[in-house]
Amino acid sequence: MVRPVNPALDGRFAQRSNGCVLFGKDVFPEKAASLMSEKQPKRIGRGFGESPGGAVRLRDVIEAMDLPDPDWRSYLNPGTGEITTVSSEDRQLVEDGANVDDLPAWQSEMLPKIREALESGQFLALPDNFDVHEWSIMERFAQDRRSAPQRDELLGSLRGRGAFRSFRSAVRSLGIEDDWHQFRDAALEEIAKDWLEEHDIPYK
Repeated sequence: MVRPVNPALDGRFAQRSNGCVLFGKDVFPEKAASLMSEKQPKRIGRGFGESPGGAVRLRDVIEAMDLPDPDWRSYLNPGTGEITTVSSEDRQLVEDGANVDDLPAWQSEMLPKIREALESGQFLALPDNFDVHEWSIMERFAQDRRSAPQRDELLGSLRGRGAFRSFRSAVRSLGIEDDWHQFRDAALEEIAKDWLEEHDIPYK
């Protein structure tokens, strides 16, 4: 089920295979930083729908962890498999006790679900950027390269400021983007599985 998104950013979101609307840095890596800094409302938290049969969809969890802003966080209801992603703006609205009648339609429709995710006690916070530690994933990818020149270039890109941008640039110049995305996806899947098993949550 596709949830409503901020119309100000409509068309800038990628439609993923499970029907969720998600703005992912892997989909538009060059646009992520500029879109995040634009002075217009950010997209609100969105649900990924409920998972029938009592098992959480692993792919939904992985995609909900992969967010373009470190201040966003996804929450899972273990009982239903429902996932809601909350932006920093969403969180502030809940903390301020915002009235849905005072908000645009696209925002007021999602606010009750966001408030439920944050305050009901029925949702668990999924691993965030700190738990994922993307820099460590990039370093492991670099160290795993069989080619010494590739390994050295990738590890060198991780030193100093702007490591993330330098690493992406190195990956592109080496023509190994597919390898990187497969490695990163596998790393995120492992983190998601470990988290679900730690919380005794069945998945499929």
